[in-house]
Amino acid sequence: MPSSIENYVPQIAVKEIRRQAFFVWGVFALLVVVWFFLILLAPIAEANNLTHFSIPIYKFFI
Repeated sequence: MPSSIENYVPQIAVKEIRRQAFFVWGVFALLVVVWFFLILLAPIAEANNLTHFSIPIYKFFI
């Protein structure tokens, strides 16, 4: 069943929406990667006596 004309989305708008979706996806993927590395960095820094790095990370997650 074809859609009505009220639901029509121009191709220019589709490209813009797709660009925005990829941008938002990329930002959230970057945040997840940073979060993951912070979780890994804290115990590694603590094991290497780099407490000036590990203590703020631990306090952030508490």
